[in-house]
Amino acid sequence: MGSYTACILIGESCHYHDGIIPSHYVFLWENSLPAWTLVNQNISTEMNPKKEKIKWIPSKPEHILEDCLLMIAFHVIKNPEIISLVKKFFNQYDMKNVDLSSNLHTNAREELISSCRKITNWPKMVIIGMYNSSINNQISVLECYTLDKEICISDRK
Repeated sequence: MGSYTACILIGESCHYHDGIIPSHYVFLWENSLPAWTLVNQNISTEMNPKKEKIKWIPSKPEHILEDCLLMIAFHVIKNPEIISLVKKFFNQYDMKNVDLSSNLHTNAREELISSCRKITNWPKMVIIGMYNSSINNQISVLECYTLDKEICISDRK
């Protein structure tokens, strides 16, 4: 059985304390097949009776972090260019359960990621990578993005 190995808090920057006011959370489940799960901040039954969860399976192990940013651009930012490209490349209406590893050709992924890297209105993100998380070796890719980010990587040895 796998476990969560990374988490990203997504939200608005708090200018008074340099913190974050989260609107969404993304969790990386790593098992035989890694998957990102995006949930609204209000996950209690009183605040969100549907408990809507969005799950995307990354295209390849080496693209796990950037595939998560694509999911955030589509579902959280709702970037018009990303939405248009996703509709062009995917034959499914429901983008809540997506398998990028089988439904996305390399050229299409490259076009989507290129468009993601041009986005300038990213929300603040706190990226937490636990010991042995696959994202720990992918953090350098974030330099290709205009992000307000804080990165917390486990130093457990």
